[in-house]
Amino acid sequence: MNNKDFEHLIQEKLKDHETEVPVGLWESIEKELPRKKVFSLPVFIRYAAACIIVAVCSVTAYLFLEQSDKIQIVQNRHSAKNRIYKKLRFPCHTSP
Repeated sequence: MNNKDFEHLIQEKLKDHETEVPVGLWESIEKELPRKKVFSLPVFIRYAAACIIVAVCSVTAYLFLEQSDKIQIVQNRHSAKNRIYKKLRFPCHTSP
């Protein structure tokens, strides 16, 4: 009998086998496990961090939008100057 046949035979014999767990086994295992220290920030520090994040995002958005408005104003001035220049350079000739 080779190893695979032996394993298959054991699996077939033990497939429905169940054993009862002794009372208190899991509690004793839990006591032996090392406890992890849970680091928790106080509530006011969480709120302060959230406020700081919101403030930074708001200031960043404001500065970005303000900069894009300035770019738009400069572009509008530039296009207005070009229109005036074109009118002065190439005046429209109207026939009498």
